Amino acid sequence: MRTSTSRKIATAIGLGSRAASFTRLLRRIYRLFRDKDCLLLEINPFLMTKNGELLALAAGHFDVFLTVDAGIEYQQNLGSLALGVIALKARSNRIEDLRPLMPRVRQLLGTVAPGRWERVGE
Repeated sequence: MRTSTSRKIATAIGLGSRAASFTRLLRRIYRLFRDKDCLLLEINPFLMTKNGELLALAAGHFDVFLTVDAGIEYQQNLGSLALGVIALKARSNRIEDLRPLMPRVRQLLGTVAPGRWERVGE
């Protein structure tokens, strides 16, 4: 991830004077995610924005948004997004409960269309 991309994200979510530290944190998280071949990364409360502002920002940089938020289709206007959404439904958010869902997630990653959402799991 380029520094300019993480700065744009920090500016878009209104971090003001905290933008520099957020930029460093986001770049470190990105490297960890990439280097460790992560399948899931959750950062809270960054997705708790009004009117899907962060989702709209993500749509400019990503193809698919992966979430464990069971109510996302009721909370956000997913049809207007330029990215697909995959919502995971498991007994818990623990990795041992989510891991069995990953084969289906991998299948969907290349097929879920922008503005559409898919539920994987229970």
